[in-house]
Amino acid sequence: QGDNPPNLGEHAQDEALSSDTDVATISIGGNDIGFAQFVTTCLFLDCSDSNWNQQYFDAIDSLPSSLDDAYDDILGKASNAQIYILGYPQVIPDPSTCSNPLGTWVAAFNTLVQDAHAAVPGAQDVVVAIGHWAGVSDTLINAVISAGEVTFTANEMTTGRNLTTALDEEIQDTVGILRPRLHYVDPLAAGSPFTGHELCTDNPYFNGVDVVNKEYSFHPNPLGQNAYRQLLLSAM
Repeated sequence: QGDNPPNLGEHAQDEALSSDTDVATISIGGNDIGFAQFVTTCLFLDCSDSNWNQQYFDAIDSLPSSLDDAYDDILGKASNAQIYILGYPQVIPDPSTCSNPLGTWVAAFNTLVQDAHAAVPGAQDVVVAIGHWAGVSDTLINAVISAGEVTFTANEMTTGRNLTTALDEEIQDTVGILRPRLHYVDPLAAGSPFTGHELCTDNPYFNGVDVVNKEYSFHPNPLGQNAYRQLLLSAM
């Protein structure tokens, strides 16, 4: 019941829970730490700068209280259910295997930024429009145009992967504290169906930048949802 456009009009999911519920699944935490903003900053600036990205790792450290509230709500309303807590797979590839995880979109946008930097007529207006669509401030847009380049560096990819690992470790630790009906499902474990299917691979299980429904960017595509299904069936 929030303000996320694809979900407008939906009831809160916990309203469907009752003592008759046998199984519930949830993945939660990525929005709480601002992962979407983190990835946007990787694209436009340098998210590998520890002076800047520390806020996201700090947010992970403070996440358990929010997770506790969510898990306790589900346990209370689904008083007889087994609850499966899904971690987050690696969306961003290992930099040793990929130089541009966002593919042609970033290359095309980078060309626009370079044109805007060179004062090619109309290019700046397009860059500004795309920046506004992505929720980027005018200050940041102007900084990108002044720099004349958009990048997603190896250091940024490593930082993104480290952030995902840290998030999953915090979720797993929180699940493991005296809750016998909670089960953590690890998408980073050996043999995970997600392995080898990050962005930039031959068969990615995730959306890149979705220019029509930006809220779906960096989320699992149908193949990724099926990988989650496989993980759950194995855990159950």
